[in-house]
Amino acid sequence: MSSQRFSVRLRDRIPVRLFPHAEAEFQVGWAPLTRSLFATPMYDWAVSRPDVYTNMEVLTAYADRFEEDKLRGAIFHMSRCGSTAIANAFRAVERVLVISESRILTSIILPEAYGGIAASAPIKTLLAKSFIAALLKECPARGVVIKFPSFVRQAFRTRSCSCRSRGGVFHRAGPVKSFDPSRLPKAAG
Repeated sequence: MSSQRFSVRLRDRIPVRLFPHAEAEFQVGWAPLTRSLFATPMYDWAVSRPDVYTNMEVLTAYADRFEEDKLRGAIFHMSRCGSTAIANAFRAVERVLVISESRILTSIILPEAYGGIAASAPIKTLLAKSFIAALLKECPARGVVIKFPSFVRQAFRTRSCSCRSRGGVFHRAGPVKSFDPSRLPKAAG
């Protein structure tokens, strides 16, 4: 099927699930947004069930559109520590998209032993960049912050995990005691 026909079928849809398909291949489930990602506390709350399925190459075609300078940071945290409040503070900044606890992105970055997909590091990097670029197609933003589920912190406790970004990484072992909103990115204008 031509890429033009896929782009029409994927209008108003974002990637929501990866399914093992053939050897070293994945099928991607795409679903329409049911509410704005800019206002929804959790990514998976804003989407419905996949209604279009494509091969992995359709998703990875978005990799060329990935703009690394839009990735502002990531939130790694323990449960019940105030991480959603921090994510909501970023979400309050105009045109900053917070991708909060996305099942598909989590499955991409986690090691296989912790429930992540079975793929090489270069394939996982390609999929992560493609996922973010595909999201920005439907939700144009000037910055992206990723909030991972708390168990991701455990999976990387003894491993090195880096998020190359121009912003910071929030990582807190205890409750947030104070928050300085002046450290958030300034609104354009």
